[in-house]
This record gives sequence, structure tokens and C-alpha cells, in this order.
Amino acid sequence: MPEAYRWNPYALPWALVAVALFVLATVIYRRQRASRVAVWFCAMIGLVGVWFIGFMAMLLAARPSVAELWGRVALAGVALLPPTMYEFTATALRLPANRRNVRRLFWLFSLAFLVVTLFSHGIIGGVAQHPWGWYPVAGRVAPLFVALFVGALVAHLFEGIADYQRSADPKRKRRVAKLLIGFIVVYAAAIDFVPMFGPNLPPVGYIPVVAFIVYAWGTIRRHRFQPVTAARAAREILETMADALFVLDAEGKIRVVNSAVTKLLGFTVSELLGRSIDTLEPVDEDVTISRTLGEITRH
Repeated sequence: MPEAYRWNPYALPWALVAVALFVLATVIYRRQRASRVAVWFCAMIGLVGVWFIGFMAMLLAARPSVAELWGRVALAGVALLPPTMYEFTATALRLPANRRNVRRLFWLFSLAFLVVTLFSHGIIGGVAQHPWGWYPVAGRVAPLFVALFVGALVAHLFEGIADYQRSADPKRKRRVAKLLIGFIVVYAAAIDFVPMFGPNLPPVGYIPVVAFIVYAWGTIRRHRFQPVTAARAAREILETMADALFVLDAEGKIRVVNSAVTKLLGFTVSELLGRSIDTLEPVDEDVTISRTLGEITRH
């Protein structure tokens, strides 16, 4: 029986980037596993790592049957990327609960494509030999699969741009802008769908992913991903609340607010902190919130 694998230099960058992805995911998870945003981010990186491991083994394969098996593994990881990335976006941007139906649809279609990828020839119709190795040939359902991938990108950009335009907080605007840039960079890897439809182009999706790793690692070094403390966890909980929340002192002055307050009232956090709650709405001067709090504390 002929050997199952043989050396192929085209597989090397896929192997190196896969290792870098798993290292990045491990570092983030160990430091931020209490954060849902970090967990979804690690899941996203892990799926890209599965994709890259599959492509590495596919390019090393000496037989078409082995190459097709690993091609299915790679695209199985890709199939779960759209809902995972949308979950990350929804959590990072704290999207409202009415997006649940969108999230469910992404998961439903992705799981269906996962089954089709692994157990039929709908997405992978076979493999073809190229000068740089074996590569999947698109099946009949592959255009729909690509459409889901592109649709996920459009949804991410739509949510990000909408949040950027709504936000009055410059820091949040910068954070959203960085998120959008990261998605645009990593989605450029979708160019590797092209060889499945006939053009003899070697897969180079690892290049934008390397750029994304450098970009993400730079962000990690700047923010240093400090371990989650009780105080930090409390702040994150407040920020994930959809309802406006004020924390007042005994005199009725605002000490803590969450982002829902700034969206509701149009003030920045600095404009609200230290301000009397009574100034935010007209009330009877004899029945103010601060006076009520003062009476409660005296008793």
C-alpha cells in the first residue's frame, strides 16, 4: 500500500500558523476564562486552528482518500465559524436579546452544513491534484456554504457599524473600530474558497490570519489581559446588563453607571459621575430621590 503522507513545503506555513493560533487561544483562555467574550474569541481561534490543521494534513496527503478526509475536517471547522463569530460579536458589543433569532439561524444553517460536509459530497465533491498538493473540489451545495460565510461577514460589519454610529463614548468607538478591522483582515482568508471552484490558485489564507494574530497579540500586549478580579468581574456584569443601572451614594449623587445609561440619556460617564440624580428628571422638590435617601439613611 502506498504511503499516506509525503513531505510538501506548502504545508509548512499552515502548520506554523496553526500552532500560533492554539498558543494565542491558550494564553487568552488561561487569563480570561471568566469572560464570555474571551471564551467565544478562543472558540473562534480554535476553529480556525482546526481548519489549518486539516489543510496542513490535506497538503501532506499522498493519496486522494486521505486528502479528502482531512479536507472534510478542515471545512467542518469552517462550517462552525459563522455562528461562533456572531456569538463573539453579539457578546462583545452587548447586542440586545432580539438578536437571538439571528444567532439561532446561524447555528441551524452551520450545523446543517457541518453534517453535509462530513457525510456527503454536497460541499466537497472530491479532491483534485494541483502542483501544490491536493485540494477540495466544490460540490453542489458549496455556493450556499460560501454564501453563509459571506452573510456572516456582512452581519458582523452591520452590527459593528451600527454600534459605532450609536455610541457616544470615544473609547467604545475605538474598541468597535478595532473589532471591525480585525474581522475584515481575518475574513480575507475566504479567498481560499476560490480554488475549490476551478482556478489553479495556491491557498494563501494563512497570510491574513497571520496579520490577524499580530494585530490581536498587539492588543493583548497593550491591554495585558489582566486576571479577572471580583471588582473587574462586577464591572463586566454591569456592562452586560441591557437595563440602565445607577449606583447612588447616601446624598443621591451618581457613583456608578453602566453603558445602558449613557445610551439612554445621551450623557458620557464623566458627565454623570458625581451629579445628583435629581437633575436628570423634573420632580417635586419636596419628594426628591436624594431627600428620600437621606431620610432612609437617618432611620
